[in-house]
Amino acid sequence: MHHQLFEELRLNTFLLQFYGFLSRGFFEHSELAAIDILIAQNIERLELMKEPIKWDGKYDLVVAQIVESKQIVEKAKDYLRYKQICNDKEIANYLISHPEYYKGIMLRDLKNLLDIDVVFRNGHMLHDHFNGYPEKNLFSFQVDCLDYVHSAAHFYNEAYDYYNNRKEIKFYNDK
Repeated sequence: MHHQLFEELRLNTFLLQFYGFLSRGFFEHSELAAIDILIAQNIERLELMKEPIKWDGKYDLVVAQIVESKQIVEKAKDYLRYKQICNDKEIANYLISHPEYYKGIMLRDLKNLLDIDVVFRNGHMLHDHFNGYPEKNLFSFQVDCLDYVHSAAHFYNEAYDYYNNRKEIKFYNDK
């Protein structure tokens, strides 16, 4: 029973971190603070459960933390418009292998976790980053290449105009 509760608390802590990050813009500041406190308490309880000498035997606290974590995760899933397509362990494994997930999750990785096909139909690419639904006035997607695309389009349009004699080339000597 100890190991089963440990694994369930561990898994729910990972899910709480993942969904709390992705849907943080929907929560009030007080709720975000409560989520951070719960994550810290879960980690502290997991550390205690790992050490048999330090373990205080308070399984009721573990069950209460699991229930509270599940409630917040379900609320966050309701906010998020993309549905989960993998099992919970795959999300935990992703967070373990990508400890800097809070800087944004690449869409090529996220497509294995959530159903985000609509994002690709809207023109986003696999190397774009999804930042979740951050606080107000911040962007959900970080698109690194758009500046390059816009400058390439500008230079293409300029070259097209010069080629078709819509603009005159002014050389340095003429100025």
